[in-house]
Amino acid sequence: MPIRHDTAMDYRERLVRVLRRLQEVAAAGEPTPGVEDLARLAHFSRYHFSRLFSSMTGESIAAHTRRLRLERGAGELARTDRQVIEIALACGFEAHESFARAFKTHFGRTPTEFRELATEPLDLPPAPNGVRFGVDDAAGRFVPILRDNPMQEVRVEVVKARRLAALRHVGPYHQIGDAFGKLFAWAGPRRLLGPWTETVGIYHDDHTQLEPGDLRADACVTVLPGVQADDDASVSIIELPERRCAVALYKGPYARFAEVYQWFYGTWLPESGLAPADAPCFEVYLNNPMEVAPEDCLTEICIPVEG
Repeated sequence: MPIRHDTAMDYRERLVRVLRRLQEVAAAGEPTPGVEDLARLAHFSRYHFSRLFSSMTGESIAAHTRRLRLERGAGELARTDRQVIEIALACGFEAHESFARAFKTHFGRTPTEFRELATEPLDLPPAPNGVRFGVDDAAGRFVPILRDNPMQEVRVEVVKARRLAALRHVGPYHQIGDAFGKLFAWAGPRRLLGPWTETVGIYHDDHTQLEPGDLRADACVTVLPGVQADDDASVSIIELPERRCAVALYKGPYARFAEVYQWFYGTWLPESGLAPADAPCFEVYLNNPMEVAPEDCLTEICIPVEG
């Protein structure tokens, strides 16, 4: 697909609005706006905004805001004689202790040590992926992160509807295999598994925004129209409706999924001319990871798009 420079610029301009708003609240020591408020400001789907943000900047919203607050605090320590507790509160921290811990983690020095050595050049911690990014206030432009393309192909198509037996998984996404094991144990004795069966994962949350233990996903297998869930089972029957999706065919280990999604959201979508729809992304697993080497696993990653 040819690069749509106008769309890429539109994505970046919309993200710049959010970055500037986060700079404003960090400078004022105000609470960070909620994800839904920031998504509305950028005119992005709430399902996909935080993924777009982290993929295009390399930081989660929380990490980006924390860095801005700490860098503001560092400036206050270097330029003023204000007490550390005053600076901590002005930067939006609730207590001296939380500010001091975060400051030392970020800069490798306590606030007091930093102030004493403030005349020395400061080596800022490296940004994610070793790239500095954000809004260049002098030029007023957004500096994106560039990534290599890890995909075999990306196509845009209407993905068929699927009727699914689903088992909810709550926890780190890489542990969803346990839910699939339980689902197969439920479906096998009922003779619901066969060559016709498709295995699907639906991912409802952005891993950069929530604690790993709070992430929600559904481990799913396709089932025929007559199949019903047991009353006492944790398996439910859900409908995944027909949707227009950007579908990326990825060949490789599941361990690289985070990198794959970063490229998909941070590079491909902004250059595609498309906007993500208000629906969760899902994955269709085309072969069995128990039967092939990790580098030979085939996965279709589907991001619903508008239009």
